[in-house]
Amino acid sequence: AQPPVWLVHLALVLAQIIFGGGSVVGKLGVSKFNPILFAFIREGSAGPILCVLAYMKDRVLPQPKHLWWFFWTGLFIFSNQLCFIVGIKLSNAVVGSAWQPSQAVMVTAMAIGIGWEKATPFKIIGIFLAF
Repeated sequence: AQPPVWLVHLALVLAQIIFGGGSVVGKLGVSKFNPILFAFIREGSAGPILCVLAYMKDRVLPQPKHLWWFFWTGLFIFSNQLCFIVGIKLSNAVVGSAWQPSQAVMVTAMAIGIGWEKATPFKIIGIFLAF
């Protein structure tokens, strides 16, 4: 069963608030901390926590043939967070938060580029309007 529309919107608004708050907290923490170590601790703790939560929910472990995908996904997420944290350290949390919504646009453009998403007129117009 699908959740109610208001719950979906509430979750999306809450996610944006958390992203914004994460930028502010990140700026406070990274000003006196090495950004590489900060990103490593952040991703190194989030991964196991999410794996445990996923196991508790579905009781399924990843198959060994999928571990390669986990490695590449983790590397790209770590790189994303590292660049974001370095950017916050060099500028401020407002600039970092302003760039964060562009991730969906970039992912859609890359997915179209590698053939995982179909290029529809609305997606192409949306990508160009976002830039």
